[in-house]
Amino acid sequence: MSKFCPFCGEELVESAKFCKNCGEKLEVNTFKEDNRINPVQGYNPPQIKKSHNLALIAGYICAFLIPIFGIIIGIYLVSRKDSDTAKRHGKYIIAVSFFITFLSFLAQFRFM
Repeated sequence: MSKFCPFCGEELVESAKFCKNCGEKLEVNTFKEDNRINPVQGYNPPQIKKSHNLALIAGYICAFLIPIFGIIIGIYLVSRKDSDTAKRHGKYIIAVSFFITFLSFLAQFRFM
């Protein structure tokens, strides 16, 4: 039977004294067998925060130069579930895009 680290869930060799993944010291009675996780303790893998810097930069540039693309990028960023920062900036990008679009329509009608 396979043994798993109770701290990170990594599969271990039978004679392991330390986990090769997280480095935690393992005691004889701490192994979990057959990948069953204790429901009381549970195993939650670490959340990886993704960087959306490229989309943020492109979104702000497009919001000023090509607002329709700014709106599209803003919607993409707002739909990200892994980053609150991306959601917040996505809303800003959408707002700036609509504002620039509104200003361009006003400018168009003013010069007619």
